Amino acid sequence: MTIYIFRLVLILILLLAGCSTGTQKANLPNCINSDCDCSDFATQEEAQRVLDAFPDDRYKLDGDGNGLACERLPRQNKSTNKEREVNTGNVHLKYGNPSNANSKDLNNYLLEKPQYALSYNCKTGTANWVSWQLNRSWLGSVDRSDDFRPDPDLPNDCYAVRPNDYRGSGYDRGHLAPSGGHAVAGFA
Repeated sequence: MTIYIFRLVLILILLLAGCSTGTQKANLPNCINSDCDCSDFATQEEAQRVLDAFPDDRYKLDGDGNGLACERLPRQNKSTNKEREVNTGNVHLKYGNPSNANSKDLNNYLLEKPQYALSYNCKTGTANWVSWQLNRSWLGSVDRSDDFRPDPDLPNDCYAVRPNDYRGSGYDRGHLAPSGGHAVAGFA
């Protein structure tokens, strides 16, 4: 009996304070009753609904404070892989765009090249991911060249890695996608 009185008093307090009694939170996952984390969600949109319902980010779903919850989770996309390939027209995005990279987000900037597609992080000067098609039709025989240069297609606000950035560091610039897989068209 006392639990019911407690709940009734709590509901009255919430109503008097102008707060929701939870009816708008009815479509949220059960983890909101304990402790949600990104592993409780299948998609980024599911996590985003919880962050939107609790803007104080009590479950720590927005690790970098940019207003997007659990950004590493896959995006909900109702189109099929074939539809995505047709929509982008890029063979390297045949199976989708893993982070929904685009030309507006400088830390998830989409670059589409004939040889590959990638999401570039302008803040760190590194790729978030790279995708390329590899089959026999891409293979050829071209000698390795040492012709590293900044990508001219990056926006002016982006940090573009320069050849000297790695000098003396003990690290090699490397390749984001293997050059041997792009030799046939002279793209290596």
